[in-house]
Amino acid sequence: MSGHIEYYGGAAGAGGGMLPAGGNGMSGMEDSMQSIQMQAARPMSVCSVSSCGASGPSPAHRTGNSLYSNCGNGNPQEELLNDELLMSLSVRELNKRLHGCPREEVVRLKQKRRTLKNRGYAQNCRSKRLQQRHDLETTNRNLQNDLQRLKLELARTQQERDLYKQRCEMLRTRQNHNHNHNHNHHQQQASQQQQQQQQAPQPHQTQNQQQPQQQSQQQHQPAPASPEVYL
Repeated sequence: MSGHIEYYGGAAGAGGGMLPAGGNGMSGMEDSMQSIQMQAARPMSVCSVSSCGASGPSPAHRTGNSLYSNCGNGNPQEELLNDELLMSLSVRELNKRLHGCPREEVVRLKQKRRTLKNRGYAQNCRSKRLQQRHDLETTNRNLQNDLQRLKLELARTQQERDLYKQRCEMLRTRQNHNHNHNHNHHQQQASQQQQQQQQAPQPHQTQNQQQPQQQSQQQHQPAPASPEVYL
């Protein structure tokens, strides 16, 4: 376009706006047309001819250009997407923020996000494992203390049981001794009573025996003489 404008400007300055005669004018026209075709065939990286006007690119293209420039520079995007933001953003929000960035940068940021997530999961697992270990050690220590306390209580209970056993044996032997003593005393009293009962009827029997003897003696004695016989 610049060549075309310069050509027409030069032609206007030289010939009052008329095309110069000869083959030079036709060759200039062909060159200008080729340059216009090459510019039309070249891909538009930022904005197209239809969307870009005299006032510049549209707001959407300006936003895309700013994201693209941020993704390309590296440092501003790192400031916008730090580690905390990468871990806090959801996948949808991250994709919205990375819209328009190069593919390599998107892959790198997503890989970094996965790495940070995995690192956070690993740290969380380590902290949970340490907490569980601390809890288990505390529980084990408490159980050991309870076991020791129960052992002491068991030993004290066994001592009390042995003491009660000894007392029970002593009371049992004492009761048996008293029972035997009472039994022997009763037996002695019973034997004494039997002996007394056996000794008590003998005088009565002797009296009964003496009475028949006296009767028999009286029968054998002669009767006294009657007075008639003496007269």
